[in-house]
Amino acid sequence: MFCKNCGAELSDEATVCTSCGTEVKKPAAKKGFSVEKLKFRKGESSIVALVASAVMILMVFLPYVKVEFLGMSETQTLISAGDGIFFLVIAVAGILAGLMGEKKPMIIVGVIACVFALFEVVDFANAVKEVSAYGLGDMVKRGIAFYLMILSAAGLIAAPFVQKFLNK
Repeated sequence: MFCKNCGAELSDEATVCTSCGTEVKKPAAKKGFSVEKLKFRKGESSIVALVASAVMILMVFLPYVKVEFLGMSETQTLISAGDGIFFLVIAVAGILAGLMGEKKPMIIVGVIACVFALFEVVDFANAVKEVSAYGLGDMVKRGIAFYLMILSAAGLIAAPFVQKFLNK
């Protein structure tokens, strides 16, 4: 930091310039988002958010739906359906929020994850309903990714509360 009057170099704790005696004014704290707020404090990371995010990344590449017909079967993943990219973004945000250990970002990421998971569950139910209208509802089965999606979304929403409990 430098004196605005004479330009002398000052320590960050200085309240008066040692060269000219001018009072040193500290810059006002910035409001809103700043990179400084993205501090990863050791020991405050949320292991639940990190694990849930890792599960979400894995889930995107595993079978989400399986269709069996006349002895043949076909599986589809969320990434191949195009919806997986949303879950990957949520998972990265979950990792960042988990590393920060801040409650608000974890809650926001958890809510977003649950909303996207709810959309996927409703979409799956509508697809099964549509196929069932033709008497073929037994062909469509949920894959492991369906259950992992629900589990990881629930883990992300629960992470800040579990972290609070574990830190006591």
